[in-house]
Amino acid sequence: MRVPSVILFLAASLLCALASTSCSDRTKFRALCASDTDCQDRHGNSNWACDKQVGDCVCTGDGACMEKEHCEVRPGGDGRCHPNRGCDWNEDCDGNTWCDTANHICRLSGCEVDTNCKLGQICDQTSKTCVPGCRTHGDCATFGDVCLCMDDAQNPVPCVCDATTEAGRAGCKPGVCTSKTCADDSFCKWGEVCKPVAGEMLKQCVKDDRGPFCEPCELAPGGAPRCKNPNGSTSNGNYCLEDTMTASGQFCGVDCVDGQSCPNGFSCRDVRVVTGQSCTSVDACKPHPAAPSCTPATVDVDCPGGSRCVNGKCAATCPVSESGVRGYCGCVVDDECVKDTCRPDGTCEISGRRCIDGCNDVRCINDGSRGYCWIGRNCAPDLGIPCADVREGKGPYDH
Repeated sequence: MRVPSVILFLAASLLCALASTSCSDRTKFRALCASDTDCQDRHGNSNWACDKQVGDCVCTGDGACMEKEHCEVRPGGDGRCHPNRGCDWNEDCDGNTWCDTANHICRLSGCEVDTNCKLGQICDQTSKTCVPGCRTHGDCATFGDVCLCMDDAQNPVPCVCDATTEAGRAGCKPGVCTSKTCADDSFCKWGEVCKPVAGEMLKQCVKDDRGPFCEPCELAPGGAPRCKNPNGSTSNGNYCLEDTMTASGQFCGVDCVDGQSCPNGFSCRDVRVVTGQSCTSVDACKPHPAAPSCTPATVDVDCPGGSRCVNGKCAATCPVSESGVRGYCGCVVDDECVKDTCRPDGTCEISGRRCIDGCNDVRCINDGSRGYCWIGRNCAPDLGIPCADVREGKGPYDH
């Protein structure tokens, strides 16, 4: 069968045209738009522009797209419309995308503020894209990392930024996240402090060596528990404290009666000498014979704050902390508190201080809600931090 000559001619012409295109070194690409008007006329709305760098029309806002689509604006995006993916916060989005919480869709480009970016990134105002960096420690993706900036002398220091407003953040220097330093004690493990260390440019977390924080109590001659200073002396205000978070147990506190600071995870609190009468409810606390007399009708007048009227006498309450499993009855009168005595080594049995002129008696103090036998102040672990975690070297970022 013969092929019509006209078909052969067209085929030959096509081959010649293809050969000419592939071999010519004078081939040039022509831009698909010449002006913004070209693009707006082509797409039928004003949310398009001619980007001469790509030689084509690009979207300039979500109004350029169909329903359930959004525009990835250049230069961070590709200037095209993309299907929406719903979100409520950045973690709902994949890869480098962030959650536009105003419209609840994931975007690749077009950030306006740092909170549009994932942790470990900030919004570059020039390109309007998320880039690695930080302005505050909270911007870092790893809890406990420090946002490090350069000061005027070009030395690395923890960044200090006004994070209360976006305007304040915008004026902050960008920094980098690092785990090789600490900004303050809160970045350290329990019982540690953030301080300069010889040979290190940046501050480091080190164990607070000012006292036996959370260490076990020792038994003194005669069986009384006590705590030592780092130098081995027992003539101090470091007390053996009761661990009310467990059914039984004791640990050492560290003196802070003169305003000494406490390491991370510890607070300076009153040391209350227990009466020895343990309790789990107020019914266990009976009135002392020396307590003031009262009647149920006049208890608020005759008894100190927090007291009750039991059988005609003022009786203390049973304070138990929120996480505690046991407590000790409070006091109403000084006679309910133990008496401090001088030991053979010249120190007071309870306070551990030198008994030059004898030992001060422990007195009952009422804070308006309950009475307690006050002896001093010690650094003790905060609520919810067991001494076992302190001794094991755990901290706020251990999960």
